[in-house]
Amino acid sequence: WNGGTSQKEYGSNWDETRKKVLNRDDYECVRCSMGADEHLETFTIGLTVHHIIPIDVFGENYEEGNSLDNLVSLCCRCHPKIESLSPKEQKDILFSSDDL
Repeated sequence: WNGGTSQKEYGSNWDETRKKVLNRDDYECVRCSMGADEHLETFTIGLTVHHIIPIDVFGENYEEGNSLDNLVSLCCRCHPKIESLSPKEQKDILFSSDDL
């Protein structure tokens, strides 16, 4: 991940799935609650949608990789902090009340 300019192929369902994730997460970072408008003003790009288990793990089965339970909305501050952790560590942090 490099600031939202990744050239990875996320599959034909990505655009629709990304919108569903942002909507589910109320257009806020699930970690720090930064909203989409503040994020756009601060970073000049939209919130990111992060794969907890990297999409590459799924090979050609991008639909499984793009399942809603494998995706979360993150801001540009939280995304790099989460990115280097294992999927288990990510889930523990993202779905707990403790700070990074």
